[in-house]
Amino acid sequence: TVWDFRGKGPEGTRPLHLQAHQGVCTRLAFSPRKCVLASGSQDTSVLLWEPRGGDSPLRFAFLEDEVTALCWHPDHHTLVGADASGTVCGWEIA
Repeated sequence: TVWDFRGKGPEGTRPLHLQAHQGVCTRLAFSPRKCVLASGSQDTSVLLWEPRGGDSPLRFAFLEDEVTALCWHPDHHTLVGADASGTVCGWEIA
């Protein structure tokens, strides 16, 4: 569930419900420059969302195990993720 905190905040607004993971969402990371949200789950999936553009994921990827870390690289074009088995992956986001 995502609320827009621009202006006076979320009071009186409707939240956006993002649903696509098959397991519990374990990590979230907003891009510091773009309105893009990355989410990771127990089901090994990593999803990219543009909350202002809708409630469907833009892209997806999978790790080997439960997602334990997500972080945007300072260049704002690369997302780095890690899982419970120690696998680390990077994805270039155009």
